[in-house]
Amino acid sequence: MRASIGGWRLWRRRPTNRDESRYWVGVVFGAALFLSLGLNALVWAVLPEANDRPPQRVELVIPPGTAQRVAAGEAVPSIPASLIFVVGDTLVIRNEDAVDHQIGPFWIPTGTSVSQLLEGATRLTASCTVRPERSIGLEVWPRVSIAQKILLVVLGGVLFGGLASFFLLAYRWGQAESSDSAVSGQVKPVSKLSP
Repeated sequence: MRASIGGWRLWRRRPTNRDESRYWVGVVFGAALFLSLGLNALVWAVLPEANDRPPQRVELVIPPGTAQRVAAGEAVPSIPASLIFVVGDTLVIRNEDAVDHQIGPFWIPTGTSVSQLLEGATRLTASCTVRPERSIGLEVWPRVSIAQKILLVVLGGVLFGGLASFFLLAYRWGQAESSDSAVSGQVKPVSKLSP
């Protein structure tokens, strides 16, 4: 079929099933990519992670009577069993108890405080005198940059879009094979045979 636009001749061919399949794969991939990007961005905005924050000053106060509670086997409610930080946080430990205490490498005499900038990601269990089990978990998580987040959102969208396109192609190929088998399974007329 010939057509001309502004003196230019264009040849068009009739679309085939293959062209139609490509069209639908593109539509499904684009829709799935758009939907996935939107959902990832929504989850990213609504549910921030613990390491999705700027560095801050975190203060841990050892209250009066901590040594007596630990000696009795009781946990101090204001001191958790595990502490989670982000790289760049500053940990300040203030001792208001009548006894000197130790948390990991930090020795905190009565009425004083210790401050430490947390510069590297790590996970450790440190010995301490402020918990009945005599240990405390310390985790320093790396900060997630905006570029890393955008990369994860885009990769999630492409993966979801590709998966949806794969299932569409599998469905279309299944239809094509079933229509081929239906055509090949037709009964052909047989000529009359003589007795």
